[in-house]
Amino acid sequence: LRQIEKYERIIRQNESAIEKQQAEYNENLERIRKFHPVIDCQATFYFDTGKGYSAEKIVRFPYETNEEARFKLALPANCKSVRFIPIEDHFCMVKLIDITSNNGFLSHSNINGETWGNIEYFKNTDPQVEIEIPEETQWICLRSKIYLFDDPIPLQLVTGLSQSQK
Repeated sequence: LRQIEKYERIIRQNESAIEKQQAEYNENLERIRKFHPVIDCQATFYFDTGKGYSAEKIVRFPYETNEEARFKLALPANCKSVRFIPIEDHFCMVKLIDITSNNGFLSHSNINGETWGNIEYFKNTDPQVEIEIPEETQWICLRSKIYLFDDPIPLQLVTGLSQSQK
């Protein structure tokens, strides 16, 4: 009986900690939304079919910032990797929710920024994420939220968001 009470107390403490982290996360998201309102943007996808990336093989998708964006792409034959450019000429933060394909979930690499959990933070205006494509993959679907900034946002805010996601 004492063990059960001990475990119940631990569960209540963990639930309380989770609720606190969720509240901090929501507060941080509201601060981010105040930095930059929702605007219409375009994400760009480059395809490497074994000869490197080329401006001839790109697809652009419109999206609204601060909202969940879903990009579904049919891949060209022999596609080895896809480069995802969330926005050009802006600082940004990308919360990658998931990347799926006809072969399951795919991994990605942050080319020129920093990663905290599922948050990709770019302190430059040329953000790039690379997605490795397994053989026989015909399509991918990327779900994310993209936040834009006129200047690099404080590192503490990004770190706070990342830690509230754990």
